[in-house]
Amino acid sequence: MDSSGKKLILVIDDEVTTLRSLKRTLENDYQVAIAGSAENAFAYLKEHRPDLILLDYMMPGLDGKQTLMKLRDNPITKKIPVIFLTAMSDADTVKECLKMDTQGYLPKPISAHMLLDRVSRFFSALR
Repeated sequence: MDSSGKKLILVIDDEVTTLRSLKRTLENDYQVAIAGSAENAFAYLKEHRPDLILLDYMMPGLDGKQTLMKLRDNPITKKIPVIFLTAMSDADTVKECLKMDTQGYLPKPISAHMLLDRVSRFFSALR
């Protein structure tokens, strides 16, 4: 949470248009940081603790699954909640997303309404 009392969300996605769109959608209600790769995200996480990470499942380099495993292996980041973002809608990918240590997934393309609803419900459940 930042000094304004807004929850901090880190969005990790290799698609610049997706990053911009998600940031624009969320920034009225939340503080939003963006990272275009897992490497950039880990650099950011050395200094900041987001309240939630939205993580793209399919990325070059470290993909979402590998990034999540690395987050969970680090005592500092292991408890940060993660919601996967994925364009993959096959049953195997969905099952994989749900069985990993995440708060679920959002299918791409993500509607602004669906994103805001899901994030709001996630934070409401923590109260």
